[in-house]
This record gives sequence, structure tokens and C-alpha cells, in this order.
Amino acid sequence: MSSRQASTSDALIERIRSVLAPAGARELLRLDDDVVVATSIGERPENQDRAIAARASGVAQPRLIAVVCDGMGGMAEGARCAATAASVFVGRLLAAHALNPLTITSAIEDANAVIHRSYVGGGGATLVAYVQDGTGRSYVGHVGDSRAYLVDSTRKLRLLTRDDTIAALAGDASDATGATLDSRLVQFVGCGSEIRPHVSAVPEGAQAVLLTTDGAHGPANGLLQDLVRHAPSLADLAERLTSLSLWTGGRDNATVLAINIRALARSSPPAHVVELVTTSRRIEIWAELAMESDRRTAPRKSGKLPPVGPVAPKAPPEAPGRSKRRDKRPATRLVVEVGSTGPSAGDTESRSSTQRELSLESNDTDDNDSDR
Repeated sequence: MSSRQASTSDALIERIRSVLAPAGARELLRLDDDVVVATSIGERPENQDRAIAARASGVAQPRLIAVVCDGMGGMAEGARCAATAASVFVGRLLAAHALNPLTITSAIEDANAVIHRSYVGGGGATLVAYVQDGTGRSYVGHVGDSRAYLVDSTRKLRLLTRDDTIAALAGDASDATGATLDSRLVQFVGCGSEIRPHVSAVPEGAQAVLLTTDGAHGPANGLLQDLVRHAPSLADLAERLTSLSLWTGGRDNATVLAINIRALARSSPPAHVVELVTTSRRIEIWAELAMESDRRTAPRKSGKLPPVGPVAPKAPPEAPGRSKRRDKRPATRLVVEVGSTGPSAGDTESRSSTQRELSLESNDTDDNDSDR
């Protein structure tokens, strides 16, 4: 990674970490109708789950990066570790020239190194991520027991990850109720140099991907397939999973990030805009994502980036074909140039729990101009 890439990545990491605030007792937010995140604190005193989806155009390669992290219970500052893991992972991949198994593995290892330097194995988080580039290639990466599921066009569910637990290594042994006998983790983000991230390509035929913490998929157990089959939308599915966790006692934080795999193709932000949704807010960051190697070949967009400092930001331009009704959705725009040390005067928090339908069915028409 060049010095410019590192500077871009570090600035994005700090901005992302700053907006990964603790969620409320229960939240349902969305980047748009194709990316939904839901979380529930359950009966725990603190929600240590962190989830974020980032979509960017840039000049290198359009990309969608979604990640869910679960802070390690019983260890030091689980929430902080989860936020650090998520922000480092997303920041590194937003600044990477390309998305592939090598860069995804490197992003996980960087997150692991940052946390291990601070806690020396005494703190950490699980991580599961879905990454897609502008060519349609997509990957899943994970460490720990947070999971990724594929949903195909027939609504059949397929597990894409294998838990890094003693039970899974022993052949997923379970008792008569189906509960795993030993759920202790054998690795996590922050465990140190022995970490071995898992990265694989998403199989063809995927229509949606679900990222879940164990507090969400654990209580569902054998019901998960039925929930997927009968949920009218991804938003409903995410909400039902977190509700089920509460109905069964809420013994753990529960978080679900659901992505329609056509999310990047159907809606891309203007160049230099990074769209983010977390478990507590939805924002946009106006950031210079161009790499040094890209500047020699990529055409420059008209206009200049807004100046750094506490000045009134101008709204980034609408991409061609995007509905102007989009601005009516609650959002916060953080207009900064990467490398700045703080937010602009427009940095305020906004939350949305508006319920919108998101069909799981395949739709070949362009719905950018539809009323969202």
C-alpha cells in the first residue's frame, strides 16, 4: 500500500470508527432498500455488536463492503474491539486498489494486529464480511462464530461459513436439543499472529446474503430456513430474527445485516462519496478515494472537493438516474476531505426506523426512479 493509500485508509478508519456509536435497545436502519441492518441489545447491559455497510464508487473500482463484528464477552472492552475491527476492515478495503481474497485477508489481519497491539490477546471480536466489486465478483470473509448465509432465488438457505469453535472442529457435535456442545472460539480478531482468516468466493445463484452474530442465528436454530422462506422482505427477515432473539430470552446481543447482491449494480453513489449505514445511523462521507496509480489514467470529475474545516457543506451531486426523493430520507452528510482532522459543521446524528418493503424476489427492472 502506497503512502497515499495508507493516509486515505487511516483517515477513513478514524471517520468510520467515530460513527460506530452504540446502538439503541433496538434498531432497524437501511442504506437503501437493498441493504438493511437490525440489532437488539437483548437483556445485556451493553450492545457490543457493531455492523456497517459501505458503498463507494471512486475511480478505482465500485465496491460494497458489509461487515458484522461481535465483541468478545468477558474480555476487555468488547464494544471498542468490535468497532475497531469493523472500521479497520472497511477503511482498508475502501482504500484498496482492488478487492480480492488477498486484500480481504490483509484487511482482517490488519484489524487483528491493531487490536492485539492494544490488548495482547485479552480483547477481541468476531468478524464476518461480504465484499462485492463493480464486476460482480463477491467474497465472504470471517473469523470467529459470526456467520454468513446465502439465499438463492428459491429462498433456500445455505451456510457459507464454518464457526471457529471447538465444536465445529470436532465435527459440529451437538446435544439432543441441537445446541453445540462447546462453543468456545479457537480464534478471533485480536488473538495475535496465529490468526488464519477464511475467505471464499460467493457461489453463483446467490440472491441475498445474511450476516449474523450468534445472538441472532443461535436462537433461530432450525427455524431459520422457515423464517427466510416466509419473510416478505429482507427488512422483515432482519427484524424477525432480532425479535426471535428477544422472544427466547434475549440472552445475547443479536445483529443481522442483510444484503441484496444486486445492491451495487442497482444504486451507486456519486464519485468520491462513501455511503455508510451502521447499527445506529446512516451517513454519507465525501472523500477522495483516488489512488496515486489511478490519477494518471482516470478522468477527473468536474468541480472541486469542498474545503476542509467548519464550513457549511454543499450536498454532493445526484448520480444520473437517481431519484431526487432520496434526499427526503433521514440522513447525515459528513462532508470532509480525507486527511482532515474533524467533521464539518453539518456533522449531526440522524436515525431512521422507517419500515420499507424489500422483495427477495428477482426483479430485472431498474427501480432507481421508483418511490422509496
